[in-house]
Order: sequence, then C-alpha cells, then structure tokens
Amino acid sequence: MGDRPILILGATGGFGGAVLAQALARGRQVRALARNAHEARGRLGAPVGLEWVTGDGRDAASVLRAAQGASAIVHGIDVAPGERLAVLPAIAACVAAAARETGIPVVLPGSVHPLGRPGADVFGEDAPIAPVSGRGRAEAEVMARLGDGTRLLTLRAGWHFGPGMAGGPAAGMFAALRVGRSPWFPGDASRPQAWSFLPDLACAALDLLGRDWQGSQVVHGPTLDMAASALARDIARAAGHPGAGLRRRPWWQMRLAALADPVARDLVEQRYLWDGGVRLAPGRLATLLPDFVATDADQAIARTLAR
Repeated sequence: MGDRPILILGATGGFGGAVLAQALARGRQVRALARNAHEARGRLGAPVGLEWVTGDGRDAASVLRAAQGASAIVHGIDVAPGERLAVLPAIAACVAAAARETGIPVVLPGSVHPLGRPGADVFGEDAPIAPVSGRGRAEAEVMARLGDGTRLLTLRAGWHFGPGMAGGPAAGMFAALRVGRSPWFPGDASRPQAWSFLPDLACAALDLLGRDWQGSQVVHGPTLDMAASALARDIARAAGHPGAGLRRRPWWQMRLAALADPVARDLVEQRYLWDGGVRLAPGRLATLLPDFVATDADQAIARTLAR
C-alpha cells in the first residue's frame, strides 16, 4: 500500500472509527470523508496522519475526489434503519464508481443479515445471499453494487462490540451493565451468537489490505462465540455488578412497537437470529493471516468498559 492514505467513509462510526484508530496506531496515513469535516474534527481531533475532507457519500464526484491518490477505500457508512434500503445502495454505487475509476480495492464490514435463515446455526463463507429482512436486502444490494467491477473484500462479522461502538445489541448491554442495570434482550439469550471485537476486525481489515486479491471475496473475521447470557454475565462481573443480567422482552411488545418504530421493526424482522442464534464457521482468515491473534474475551470486555 506504500505511503498512500487509506480513505475511510464512516470514520465516526464503529467499524470505520476502529480502522481509523488502528491505522493511525500503525503510522498509516488516513483520509476521512465527512459531510461536516469541521464537526468530525471536533469530535475525533486531527492527530498526525489524519486528513479530514468534506464530502457526501451520496455524491459520486466528492467520493471520487477523496479516492484520488488513496490506496484503498474502507466503506463503513451506515444509516438509520428506516433509511437503509433507500440510501445505502446509492452510496455503494458512488463508492464502486470511484473504486473502478481509481483501481483501488474496497473493504466492507459484512454481517449475516444478507444470508437469510440458516439451515443450521453456522454460516460458511460460501453461504448464498438470500435476505429475508429489510436490513438484509439493503446489505445484499450494497454488496452487489460494490462488487460490480471492483476488488471487494467483505469482512463478515458478528454483532460488534468494543470502544467506539456505534449502536447495536452489544452497545445497549454494555451501557446498562456498566452501571448495574439489567437490559432487555429480544430473544433466546441462551443460544450461541457470534460477537466481534471492533479493534480485532480493524486489524484484520488492515492486514488483509496488505494482500493482493482479485474480484469479490468474503472472509470471516475473528469472532467470539458466546450466548448473550454468558457475555452479559462476564460484562456484569467485570463492571463490578455480578448480580445484573439480561431480561427477556416478549415479542408481542416488540411487534407493537414495530408499528411506529423502525428500530423495533428491524428487530422483529430479524427474530430468527435472536431466537435461533448464529455463528460464523471458521474460514480462510487463519490461512491468509497465520500470525493473527485475536483479543481474548476478558481483555476485550475490559477494554470496552474502559471507554
């Protein structure tokens, strides 16, 4: 990748922010696109190696300008649940056009949502795209547009957690358990789930960018397989509140809330993930990055609570 900067879209979010932090820690140059670069600079600062540029991911010209001279594009943009289908594919088309024009690769944080209902509770890297939810359809469309004539690496992961996480089920769990409250959980908390520590995902993304690949590739990132109840227990213990745990929220309450709340509607559509549990089968990561060592669960929880 040489000395050319990595272009990050969504640098103020969870995955983009984690890649930003890890890249700067490695002494890499980073260019971050933000609709309001002044505001983003005020939130995250302007450390050595970071260049903020003003631009909108929905504007092809501004994405292309930002991509000029970059070594890769990290596409970490997400939007509110009710806007995903309308907005994310349009952004992906702009990113893909810039990647084709410049010839640089794109890294996308992937999930299990585009894969639909599993035949078992383990998804492989070759699992077919068969979305059954609005979020899944949006991500499937993003992958299709980004993979159109580009070098796309989809780093598939589980539920994100870690410093700087920007929402999701783990964020609510950590926020509540940190102060000794027992959060609601929408599903069977005893079922195994795949959880991904954001700094590990960011490190894997940067390491994989150092490799050459062609076409569209899917790689399963490092994950921690744990039931939500077990993860909550460990968070509560580490936070000094061992008596706290998860509370089950009935699905009928979620269905009622979904009539007006797009976040609740998103959860109801994904009920099969919450009740059935999902894991990612080990894939090619160990072969591609034989020296990669994931953070152990206790340390990952401690680092998340510390921020």
